[in-house]
Amino acid sequence: MRDNRRFCGEEVATRAITDIRVELIENRTFEEIKIGDTALLERTLTEQDIMLFAVMSGDINPAHVDPEYAMSSRFREVIGHGMWSGALISTVLGTDFPGPGTIYLSQNLRFRRPVKVGDTITIKVTAKEKDATKGKVVLDTECVNQDGEVVVSGTAEVIAPKEKVRRPKVYLPPVHFDDKEMRFREIMGRVEGAQACTGCDSDRLSGRRRFARRCSGSSEAGHHRADPRRHRGCDPRGRGSR
Repeated sequence: MRDNRRFCGEEVATRAITDIRVELIENRTFEEIKIGDTALLERTLTEQDIMLFAVMSGDINPAHVDPEYAMSSRFREVIGHGMWSGALISTVLGTDFPGPGTIYLSQNLRFRRPVKVGDTITIKVTAKEKDATKGKVVLDTECVNQDGEVVVSGTAEVIAPKEKVRRPKVYLPPVHFDDKEMRFREIMGRVEGAQACTGCDSDRLSGRRRFARRCSGSSEAGHHRADPRRHRGCDPRGRGSR
């Protein structure tokens, strides 16, 4: 009996161009889809995922971005945005099953449990119904954590593609956050390590703290944007190289 399950990106079609293998993105047409066919995607939630989703959506609910507030909330720690899981369902539908050419018509979701930093979520999409007259497919959508607990469940309705699509995958650039406070903490770690070795006095260490603030682009009173040209060549010993 054929096993129609597959992981996004695990079983991928490739083609050879000289010695380079190019990863492809491929859909499943309405005719190819069978009731019970399933696609899976696995992702682990990170702090950067939460920050990136907050920046993208504008959702700065303190339950997601303020650890101090989150400690006093019902869940006692920062939790991911509910729609982060919802977006991963969309990822499966748009990139794998059915894939490119799919028209997303509707989605209902029920959020059953919070997703916390470090949780590994498996998104499972299963074909439930087909309407040959309209080319529609109804799919069960479910997100399960590493403990086997359902965190999000629902149903999606799509118009599946009629034509086969098979194209080279587009790779996105990495995203890096400009976190001045994190740079300050890293620099201060080196400064205080050097102080422990050399026995610097408190006045000298205080001066190095101010220097670390300047190098990191962070101020004592707030977070002012620093001119990177002013602090080029900073080093944790309290000197600027020229």
